[in-house]
Amino acid sequence: MSFRLPNGSNLLVPCIEFLTRCYGRSQEVPRILTTYRWEEAADRFFAPFDPTAVEPGYWPIRLRKRLHNGDTVFLAHALHDDFARNAAKSIFTQIRTAFKRGDSYAFPKVGPWFSGTATIKVRGHWINNGQTFLALRVDGLTEPSGIPLQRDRENSNKAENPATGSGVGEAWKGAPGRHIVRPPEIVDLTDADAPQFGAASTDVVEDDFEVLGEKRVVKDYRRYQAETSAGKRSDGGNPDSFSSGEVRGTGTDTGHASIHAHVAMESEGTLRDIWTALRKLPTSHPDQVRSVEWYTHENGFRSSEPPQLVALTPFDKDDKDITTRKRNWLFFDVENRLPRGILVARVVSPKKVIYIIEIQRRPRIAKADDGTETDAEESFQGLVFELHDELTFLDWLNQLLSEIRHVIGIVKKLTALCPGNAFSFRHVRSGDKHPGQAAVRNALEKLDIKI
Repeated sequence: MSFRLPNGSNLLVPCIEFLTRCYGRSQEVPRILTTYRWEEAADRFFAPFDPTAVEPGYWPIRLRKRLHNGDTVFLAHALHDDFARNAAKSIFTQIRTAFKRGDSYAFPKVGPWFSGTATIKVRGHWINNGQTFLALRVDGLTEPSGIPLQRDRENSNKAENPATGSGVGEAWKGAPGRHIVRPPEIVDLTDADAPQFGAASTDVVEDDFEVLGEKRVVKDYRRYQAETSAGKRSDGGNPDSFSSGEVRGTGTDTGHASIHAHVAMESEGTLRDIWTALRKLPTSHPDQVRSVEWYTHENGFRSSEPPQLVALTPFDKDDKDITTRKRNWLFFDVENRLPRGILVARVVSPKKVIYIIEIQRRPRIAKADDGTETDAEESFQGLVFELHDELTFLDWLNQLLSEIRHVIGIVKKLTALCPGNAFSFRHVRSGDKHPGQAAVRNALEKLDIKI
């Protein structure tokens, strides 16, 4: 795809890169689109939904088990919008046409799946004497505005009341275990063998993907009564390799690999509000704040956008003293075993160095007294601290990331452990000109930085 830029140069985006990064967030979507004709692809994307449960004014969609929530917006358009559906259908049609011609390779033309103005964020290199930018990685894209979406899943755990009776412990009972693989960890992926029943699976996490601008409204469908609750998984062995294909046969030599990208940061909510408010400080209050950075073990301290989170580490499966509640809390997405992230921010002032910790929050539905429902999120206090010795930062952070799992995010229980001064803080909103400002001001004032 070629786009004309305002300065007269042009942007080139390879079609396959656009397909694998912009047609949903998981590689299951492009795998299905390039493998099956549309009728079979649609059956692998969409599970039947109860039309009586659909709220007026919403596009309903019910995702199959192997799909991720990040695939929702594209697949909802492929289900309800002719433009997106035609874009999706054309991919396999082009591949089949090339195959029938006897071509050794297929180079399908893959274009945008929604119309209108959009913004794309890419990385790459200038070529053609600086007249052309070749995008080698798509890092973000605008979501199309439109009708709000009502999402359900085949394997949904969203219900007002827990499962009872015969359904208790039946979800995922006996299913093989899984673990998360993040770069630079290496996993052996193969297309020579199919994944096998009973083999352990793995989540391969790609580079984060940023939703640019306003996110599409997505409301999760919640049942009154859950049919099942999580059961004990099997060990699954230690597969020699992993494949993203269809599961066939038995054995433990090849496990299933779920390859997907995370949304880099929430486009709204407390975590995003705090980071946005912090980023404004070096400009709005240069005398009090010199710099603001985020931290991960892989990248160290960085000021680039988007910020990254530190993923919490799952408990040892052999530790019998850990309750189910604690095991599940450390996952942002329990169904897909996606670890909860922690924002670690460093604020450097002329007087001292301050750290702020924020917990990634799961989305929730809030119900008002009149019965109306609105999108909400979990509520946690933040943690702000300074250290007596900066050399203790990494040891304290690792201890903090471990202990925060045991207290299920109640950070005020950890302040006494800090080798310095630490305080929990509430996310107050009084006096906010922008979301997060009052909470940041409240946090910094606890360590005598007034803004």
